[in-house]
Amino acid sequence: MTRPGIPAAEHGLSLSEADRYLLVLRWATIGAAVLLAPFSGTGPGSLLAPFGAVIALNLALSVYAARRRLFANGRPVPTLAVDAAQALAGTLLAGGAHSPFFPLFLLLVVELAIAQPARLAAAWIPTAGALHVAAVVVSQQGHWTVLAAYMAVGKLLVLLIVGALAIAFTEQVRHEERDRQVAERHVAQLTTLNELFFELNQPTTELSGAFEALLGGGSAPPGRRRGHGLPVRSHARVLADDRVARPLRDAGR
Repeated sequence: MTRPGIPAAEHGLSLSEADRYLLVLRWATIGAAVLLAPFSGTGPGSLLAPFGAVIALNLALSVYAARRRLFANGRPVPTLAVDAAQALAGTLLAGGAHSPFFPLFLLLVVELAIAQPARLAAAWIPTAGALHVAAVVVSQQGHWTVLAAYMAVGKLLVLLIVGALAIAFTEQVRHEERDRQVAERHVAQLTTLNELFFELNQPTTELSGAFEALLGGGSAPPGRRRGHGLPVRSHARVLADDRVARPLRDAGR
């Protein structure tokens, strides 16, 4: 007789893989910064040193974060501190409102959304936006143009919008993870029941291992499914056991 199976719970995105996703995003933001460099109004010679420092720093940080899995292990502070520092330094030293390093602030707000619960992230992301505005103000040194003011305000709004979207997406992933864990527990319980009912249909079934697994919340060990317990003719005595009979009586009330 073929043993029936229980379909496994589906797997989706998981925050346990956040470090891998953020590694890809990190280098995408650096690539975006390189593409924005010609439009920053800063001479190419002035950007070589900042870009060299950013690339070297992020190479080291990528290796360290990949080994330690800082976000998955709940230790994102070193990464957040480094990314906040490099975003501020890039804005201060390379163009202010026109800085090509603005994408590093976008990386920072996404990291904050992943690293913190929604309420804390909703407080920290505007703080990151305020840091960007402060760096722009200091870098401009009072030499404001309409375009510079427009870009500063526009970038602040972009940061807040991206942060809100990142929080919403992260919360959705967290909810899906919780639902998936509940579904996996249900699948494990149904698998145990499925194995028990399958054994009950066998002519030489013995129940002790299956009942012990059911009561303990796990699956029946292979060695206990057959040949080490009570024969099927004795299953009435097992059901009479108070550990089994009491939940059944309660369920029937």
